[in-house]
Amino acid sequence: MEGLSFSRETLRELPLWYHREANTRIRSLNCAMASRCLRDDHLIQTVGEAMDIAEIDQNNEHQEVADCNCSDCEKLWEKYGCTSQSKCIARAKELIETLPQKWNPQEVQPDDFTSENERLTEGINNEWIIFQQGLVTGKSATDTFRIFTEGKLSNRLPPFQHQRHGPPTSEGQTRRVTIATEIYRPGTGEAKVRTVAVDHSQTGRIVTSKLKAHAEIATRTLGELTMIAKIATETPKEINLDIEGISPWTLAALTQKREDLEDSDFQGVRERDQMKITLNLLRGRQTKTRFLDPESTHRGREQEGRAKKKALEIMHDPDDQDTEWTVDTRLTLTGQKLSKLTQAKAYRAIRDMKAKKNEGRERTKRSIETTKTQIGEIFGTQPTEEKIWKSMRSKDILRKNRQFIWLAAHDAYMVGTQWLRESFTSDMKDRAYCNHCQGRIETLAHILTMCESPGQKEVWELAEGLWSRVESIPWYKPGIGTIIGAGLAKIVDEEAGILLKGDARLWKIIITESAYLIWRLRCERVIQKTGQAFTREEISNRWIKMMNERLQLDRRMTNKHFERKAINKSIVEQTWKRVIHGAKNLDKDWITNIGVLVGIETDRERRTGSRER
Repeated sequence: MEGLSFSRETLRELPLWYHREANTRIRSLNCAMASRCLRDDHLIQTVGEAMDIAEIDQNNEHQEVADCNCSDCEKLWEKYGCTSQSKCIARAKELIETLPQKWNPQEVQPDDFTSENERLTEGINNEWIIFQQGLVTGKSATDTFRIFTEGKLSNRLPPFQHQRHGPPTSEGQTRRVTIATEIYRPGTGEAKVRTVAVDHSQTGRIVTSKLKAHAEIATRTLGELTMIAKIATETPKEINLDIEGISPWTLAALTQKREDLEDSDFQGVRERDQMKITLNLLRGRQTKTRFLDPESTHRGREQEGRAKKKALEIMHDPDDQDTEWTVDTRLTLTGQKLSKLTQAKAYRAIRDMKAKKNEGRERTKRSIETTKTQIGEIFGTQPTEEKIWKSMRSKDILRKNRQFIWLAAHDAYMVGTQWLRESFTSDMKDRAYCNHCQGRIETLAHILTMCESPGQKEVWELAEGLWSRVESIPWYKPGIGTIIGAGLAKIVDEEAGILLKGDARLWKIIITESAYLIWRLRCERVIQKTGQAFTREEISNRWIKMMNERLQLDRRMTNKHFERKAINKSIVEQTWKRVIHGAKNLDKDWITNIGVLVGIETDRERRTGSRER
């Protein structure tokens, strides 16, 4: 069980005997005669039932004597046959007193100051959204169970507002700031996030935040959350805080969607860590915090302009050092709510936990770093590791090729240095070297891009010849990183400013199909043909046949019979229209009319080599 605090109903529902969070003294109390009477005769099971017994002591008629004749003691005797009512009442009080304040329903709780009718908005047209502390976790015991929690559970109540502050009586009681964020992505894989907050006071004080983050996670929300945390930290807790200029998503994450996001432990949120820190600091404020609706017409235009201008001015200033936030552990929830957990969320959480513990294989780390560098050189932006792994599941890549790329990323194929293990014999260690390249180590990168044996060179020349008909971006002879990250292809028409989805898809197909063919040719040469090289004509025939088969597969996959798995006709046309022979003379229905003969090579039908599946 975990929560910042709980409703009284929840605390009353919890089991009394051997209460998990009770003082160790409860162990000795559980075995006494009065406790057995409560358990066996009064049938007390929960904290709430014990409270009902203990509250008899507050009756003015009750006397702490063995034969008390007050109405409540008479009822206990009549209903349960209890002859030692005073001892049972005293023992019930003792048992409850072993509970910490956070778990004791007799103590003052945040729930006492929370109303279901509490205002969430105020101002003209309800344009100000009030930040709610959200300290009470759930309304029943089922809402308190969480899984995948972190750290030690705190038994102390969080600081809470004993009363809601109304509108400030004077301007000096409220600090109002406008926030603006600008992001600069130079294409090196990292981005600069510059956020500025301008006070609406006469001094017009300016606060800046200068972050450096990976381009994929450098978002406006990250800058806004960091600035809100900074403002919340430096603003005295007795002063109300009004914040404007934040994006709709940031506003929703801190207000309307906060509970749902917190129930899933912010799973899938890129700014997860900063989101938790900001929420913690906002909850720690004892006065009101409000956010202005982004659609409001009452924004501070002058302050907004100053903030944006300043954010651009400091874009190339040195980055801030990492801020060490001082957070209150009593104000942070961890883990996911069990009542809202799905199998998909649980599976992802387990994978995330394992990923944190697993430092990763050195071979895999090197492959990923190489992929980041080579993809960045071709497409201008270095991808994150997460994007690289996700790209391997691209539907534009055949399953056999996806499996090949995944193993290549882990450098898991038994080639090269994999044979140089100390436990292997000298004959086995000889397999690490390429017989055609003067004894060079036969790594997968060597096989796919550098080997002098007929295969890789001829295949990449054919691939280049096909790509030359597209000309959306120059041809780059692939390295191992380009092959692993083929699914990340993103090609933009710079003049029109649109994504060329067909060209990007063709790039993925050419790179992955060609790389897999090179691997197949190498395995056949080394294992089946005992080192005998393929001829150039054999290689050409097999590559052309492979690409034509992929073209025909795309055409067949446009059939609506495949339902959700069917490929859109337009994307198939965009992919192949510039590389098939005689495209201008084809019928409009050449994609769906399988009787129409199309292919990337039409001078004659070649059938040399095995069918690639």
